[in-house]
Amino acid sequence: MGKFSKSDAQKDALAQCAQWGASDCRIDLAFKNTCVAAATAGGGRGTKIHTGADVGVAQARALKDCQVKGGAACKVVYSGCTEPYFKAY
Repeated sequence: MGKFSKSDAQKDALAQCAQWGASDCRIDLAFKNTCVAAATAGGGRGTKIHTGADVGVAQARALKDCQVKGGAACKVVYSGCTEPYFKAY
């Protein structure tokens, strides 16, 4: 997060993922000027990712979708918002 171009953000995210030891890193979502949350039920049932105007909205959407697909054991495993960027002219 915190990059000014989509390609820079994607490169940074893939590098961070690989640094944490994962070998199957991929980009599922690029976002700006919004919040995002990821929820998973575990057990290989996948992760649901949603955006929202604030963290609470993004988390609620991700949890709801996860519970529909994966059951009640869903939990939020990531949430965050981009920092608004303003450039004076």
